Amino acid sequence: MPATFYDAQAMTMQAGESLIAEIEEAVQHGSPDRRADTLRSVTDLFLGSSRLSDDQVALFDDVIRRLIDEIEIKALVARNGGRLHEVIGSRREVSLDARALRRLIPDVGGSDVYLCGPGGFTDALAYELSRLHVSSDQIHKEEFSF
Repeated sequence: MPATFYDAQAMTMQAGESLIAEIEEAVQHGSPDRRADTLRSVTDLFLGSSRLSDDQVALFDDVIRRLIDEIEIKALVARNGGRLHEVIGSRREVSLDARALRRLIPDVGGSDVYLCGPGGFTDALAYELSRLHVSSDQIHKEEFSF
């Protein structure tokens, strides 16, 4: 049954960041059925009514911006013959010490490395990369804060 305007608005009020997290999780790790269910949720949210709330429009804008960023990054990496390693998870779930980086990028010493994230995160990664003899001119950082 398609969502009504009120169902979609309620979903938006509850969803916010969690919908984006759900989409990212389904795309990264979901089965085809899970991805299809997530797609139905998103389309019901935006197409379930001819009237969209400001929250729905803002959420749609955020989803589209993230998709555009993802496509642009992958295109830049492919055009330049690089490799993209997306590491997703909490500090407790994902270790990014020198040993883990060496496993992820065996030839890291001969590579330029582009880091993006909060300052403390990129600084810690740059330190671990220096332990692997990656020179500072090979490390490129883009920092942001929440």
